[in-house]
Amino acid sequence: MKLTMNRSRVSLSARIEEAVKAKEPEVKTRLIQIANSLTDLSPVWSGAYVTSHSFVPKGSGGGRMRKSDQSKGPLDPWAKRDEALALLIGDINRVDIMEVGGGVFRNRSKHARAVEDGVLPAKFAYNVYRTTRDRFE
Repeated sequence: MKLTMNRSRVSLSARIEEAVKAKEPEVKTRLIQIANSLTDLSPVWSGAYVTSHSFVPKGSGGGRMRKSDQSKGPLDPWAKRDEALALLIGDINRVDIMEVGGGVFRNRSKHARAVEDGVLPAKFAYNVYRTTRDRFE
């Protein structure tokens, strides 16, 4: 909040900040629903793709990138999805969404584009991000 000598601006600014802060729990709940969709739709073999989902502040780089080891699979898909969801919830809770102006879900695994679009080595397009976007638009 920027303080000025103009009393009405301070009051208005404070009200906007209060309103935004009041919405933060709803925003985080919605983000967790999105995270749940991403992990539920994710294919699991070695666990690299599903555990590479990240939530990072808008405009920042990075995020998790797990390396796939095909010899590890097949793993229990729901155990890996639960692990991935826990990682995403931790990301969401660490980001002060109101302070940084939002966040971005991303997957930095080397085969993320292949999984999304169905390019080899993926067997077909899983459309994880497209389907999630369509559910929450």
